[in-house]
Amino acid sequence: MAKQGKTRFVVPRGKGTLFDGDGKTEGTTPLGTTFREIRDGTSQTLMVVEAHPDASVIWTKPDDLVIDFKNPLKNLKGSQNNIFNIVFADGAVRRISDTINADTLKALLTKDGGERIGNF
Repeated sequence: MAKQGKTRFVVPRGKGTLFDGDGKTEGTTPLGTTFREIRDGTSQTLMVVEAHPDASVIWTKPDDLVIDFKNPLKNLKGSQNNIFNIVFADGAVRRISDTINADTLKALLTKDGGERIGNF
């Protein structure tokens, strides 16, 4: 459980994610990814993840979870009964085990890596 005033539901950020901070801006606000840029498909690309309680953020602050692609489960693993929630870019919500293969998680986190994910 997150501490009062915080949320564990965060946007994963990093190179290749939906919100990779690639420098596109309108004014001072970074723009997100267009549907056209999600080459892996919206049903294969994560938009929101449930972080470990220690990685929770103030829910009113636009803060995200920077993904360490060398250890993509960092700040996710052990979140709740070894399960955490994920939201795909198409809006689908799933619960997955924190024993998910790291390469599979990396593939789900990126929008245009060309990977195809089967069952996980």
